[in-house]
Formats: sequence, C-alpha cells, structure tokens
Amino acid sequence: MGNPAYRRDAEALLARCRELDVGTIIIKSITRGPWGDDDEARTTWYRPFETPADIQRAVDFVLSHEVTGICTEGDTDLLPLVLEACERFTPMDEVTRQELIVEGARYEPLFA
Repeated sequence: MGNPAYRRDAEALLARCRELDVGTIIIKSITRGPWGDDDEARTTWYRPFETPADIQRAVDFVLSHEVTGICTEGDTDLLPLVLEACERFTPMDEVTRQELIVEGARYEPLFA
C-alpha cells in the first residue's frame, strides 16, 4: 500500500468487488519482504513477520480493509500465530493504518 499506484489500483479493485458482491481473499498478509541473500529460515518463499506482535499488526491492518478474509500462513510454525491474530482481530483506524504504511517503507517490496 506504500506504492501510490498500487494502492490506487488495489482500492479501486476492492471497491469494484464490493459493488459486484465478490469476495476478496488477501494473500501474503504477513509478508515482510523477499529473502534476498539471507538463508530461507521458513517454508515460505518470502520472509514473513515472525513475532506475535508483528503478525497481529499485519493481520489487523489487512482485515481492517473491506475484504472477505486472508489466506493463512503456509509455515506450520507461524500458522498458529496467524490464527490467533485472526481471533484477536481489532479493526485499525485510518490514522493507524497510514502510520503502518509509512513504517512499511523500510521494507523491501515482495513484488516490485
């Protein structure tokens, strides 16, 4: 969401899906970025957030948008943390979401 063109397109797509009553499932909701040159320490092809606090913020961020749900984590060690975060979901206000978007600029995008 930190890329203005991507955000514009994503928000337009979500709005159109709502108009058509089409469900939206978000993928890569706890993605931190690509592995790069680091060893892949998880069963994911991308570097995920790993702490309960980071996972909770990511899940809260994604589910605070008008979406149907998220795809769960493929790493069996992280999956319980994602499911727990979904159970504890607390909607984020727009100000908090904007702060996370700004904070997210320090991470390398998964898709460039």
